[in-house]
Amino acid sequence: MKGVIIAAGFGKRMWPATEAYSKIFHQIYDKPTVFYNLTNLIAMGITDICIVGTPEMNRQFKKLFSDSLLLKYLTFVDEQEDDVQGTATSIKKAEKFVGTDSFALFMGDCLFVDLTNSIFNDLREEFEERGVSLTITVPVKDARAFSHFDGDYIIEKGSDPTRKNAVPGFYIFKSDVFSYIDKISKSERNEYEIVSAINLMVKDKQFINAGHKYSLVWMDTGSMDGLKNASTLIALLENTTGRIIGSPYLELLKRGILSKKEVLDNIEHRSGQYAEALKKEVSQQ
Repeated sequence: MKGVIIAAGFGKRMWPATEAYSKIFHQIYDKPTVFYNLTNLIAMGITDICIVGTPEMNRQFKKLFSDSLLLKYLTFVDEQEDDVQGTATSIKKAEKFVGTDSFALFMGDCLFVDLTNSIFNDLREEFEERGVSLTITVPVKDARAFSHFDGDYIIEKGSDPTRKNAVPGFYIFKSDVFSYIDKISKSERNEYEIVSAINLMVKDKQFINAGHKYSLVWMDTGSMDGLKNASTLIALLENTTGRIIGSPYLELLKRGILSKKEVLDNIEHRSGQYAEALKKEVSQQ
């Protein structure tokens, strides 16, 4: 299984900062947003990962990862700014990278905190057992602003204030999703939406809702309030529990892919809150 993170998108809700750099580089507490879902993919046992972004974003990504141990696990796929026409077109850009493999997909402007440390691995196992593409739902205060299920099908936005279950920015797909993307038209929002392709898959019994995950906290970090709330949550959890959340280095160390010496040598001359916390945590491993 491969991994895909979608970074393409203009971050209009976060203007003017996104005139200079993508929202996926914004800090959630002490780490850039992209670190969190990169960590989630590694926790699923996935180290062949593609990031889809505009050429400028990908130049920034390469700079971000240039002196780290993470770069060798990443492939960067360009989507020209004029080609960004919705989530489906961005996902389609990963087709060559994915090939005939299955892949786990995270939207770039999302934060997930798995209170059980097992949900994403369990979903990978369920996918492999059932052989069908899937997503999940998570608890939210008001689902009207988000994608959610209406019966077996997903709607992009709704009007029912009683709905509390949203579809977050996470999916596991078989490679046939690309053929379904080829069949869709633009939505009422004048975008090629991945939910349009998913609903075609549902009709063909090629996509399921794998259930509601009460122990998975999901936050949309694509707005200023969302980013602030996400940072507050991570700060609270880390400072209360002493646990570092969203560190790709720690996950690679945990899985035996990197050694303690490799990580410590790489961050030896780094400073700052995250660097110091990481040095301490790795030293104690």
